[in-house]
Amino acid sequence: MAESDPEPISAASTASTSLSTGITTAATTATAEVMAPLLPEPSPFLAPPPLIGTSSCPSIIHLKRDLLIPVSFAPFTSTPSASTTTAERSSRSGARSADGILNTRFGDFPHDTLTNIPYGSQVRATGPGHKRKRSGVPTDSGFLHILAPTAELWTTSLPHRTQVVYTPDSAFVLHKLCVRPGSVILEAGAGSGSFTHAAVRAVYGGYPDGREDGGNISKGRKGRVWSFEYHEERVEKLRDEIGRHGLDGLVDVVHRDVCKDGFLVGDGNGVSPGATAIFLDLPAPWLALPHLTRRMHATPPLPTRTGLTPTPSPGPVTEPTTPAPETTNPAIPSALSMTETVRICTFSPCIEQVTRTVSVLRKLGWVEVEMYEIQHRHLEVRRAQRKSYTDGAGPRNVDEALKRLQWMNDYRVRRQEQDLHGEGVNAEEAASREMDMEGITEGRLVTRGEQEIKTHTSYLVFAVLPREWTEEDERAAAETVRSTTRGLVDAPVVGPGEMWKWTGEKQTPKVSKRQMKKMEKEARKAKEAGGEKAEEAPKAEEDEEEEAKKESDGMEVDA
Repeated sequence: MAESDPEPISAASTASTSLSTGITTAATTATAEVMAPLLPEPSPFLAPPPLIGTSSCPSIIHLKRDLLIPVSFAPFTSTPSASTTTAERSSRSGARSADGILNTRFGDFPHDTLTNIPYGSQVRATGPGHKRKRSGVPTDSGFLHILAPTAELWTTSLPHRTQVVYTPDSAFVLHKLCVRPGSVILEAGAGSGSFTHAAVRAVYGGYPDGREDGGNISKGRKGRVWSFEYHEERVEKLRDEIGRHGLDGLVDVVHRDVCKDGFLVGDGNGVSPGATAIFLDLPAPWLALPHLTRRMHATPPLPTRTGLTPTPSPGPVTEPTTPAPETTNPAIPSALSMTETVRICTFSPCIEQVTRTVSVLRKLGWVEVEMYEIQHRHLEVRRAQRKSYTDGAGPRNVDEALKRLQWMNDYRVRRQEQDLHGEGVNAEEAASREMDMEGITEGRLVTRGEQEIKTHTSYLVFAVLPREWTEEDERAAAETVRSTTRGLVDAPVVGPGEMWKWTGEKQTPKVSKRQMKKMEKEARKAKEAGGEKAEEAPKAEEDEEEEAKKESDGMEVDA
């Protein structure tokens, strides 16, 4: 049987094949895009968006001075998360958020009027039944300002679960601890999370998943905050706030009693966080200090009554009777960084706590121990307008009343004479009126301290733990210097230091003019020969004699 010829491929079949291939490729690409993880937006606390959206992160509503409330504009449900935070402050601010409407004593503000606008906008109140702002709102209607969330505004508006660390203290603490992007902070006593938000902004160097740059993870340390709290209910509330604020991945909230269990992290609590800064807001910070050393001990090196690990006690502190053994355990890693200097700060309201903390810090090898107290005062500056007699200001004493009465009598007499004779106002009276008007328009600057200040007095104790420097570190550093400087640092130095200069490649001593001439003479002798050599020799001798003569003349003048 003869083989059948292959069927010809038509243009239509080719087109259909290419079309199906293109559809398959497009579908595969679309499926890959769908399967790619969608990263959340960065936190408005760190990178505010251009417009306010409907997210779980709250915006700060500014009603009036020192009256701020946080409100989130997430899609409304039967139990909105935003109303919980606002309800906790409703008794003081007189505001509540329900059914997508913010109700305040200044008016009603639907959430639709507070979204899709830039931060810092002023929004006027809307009457009941109006979904949008009315046109031609009267000038006497209420209004508010909507602000981007920051650590300072959150400290002022957050729901208080414990006493908070206010901005003057937190700013000074972060400055003294030398916190910068990429640092790792250990915070013990998270409480309401005020210092946590300030610390995460200070250490922020990018998210671990790169969400701030579309998923592109940059190199370098990102910074991290490890927040420890022993109260379970406060831990759950703080975790919820950190998640809603978009700070997950930068802050880890751990439920633990650090005085007993230390600061190690991980599944088995055996991983070192590598901290470079520590903030302790504890009633007994000296009990947590044994866990903050580079050489961990099997039992803390503090003297205790039984020699066991000290734990906080609500009762009075008793004096020790038996010192605990100071045995180190190399299997226990340190919570501190082994390659960087570590700084610590303790926040204590009583001076007795300070004395015990300082003594333990010195025993554990901390140096540069200092104590500060922040006395924050808010002064209100105004320009007071001085009232004149024409504004109804009364006399301050009897003499001023008599002078005023005499001036009024003279003024009446002058006015009568002017009316009879038709005379104008004289220059003296005009100058007096100008002085009165000048005092009214300019006034004087006065200051007044506020009676109620949102702060509390506490003592801040700072200390530094330098990096441990061993012989191996010294040898490694010396080898690094030799490899980077090509051994030039080890060149021998002879004579005074000012006699040497650096030329970029080697060290050469300074040469005097006499030595240079001598070197030139020797070079000429080596190159030249015969008569030329004999002719230049007297010239060099003459130069040498002339130089010697100048030196002898100088010695005679000095004598």
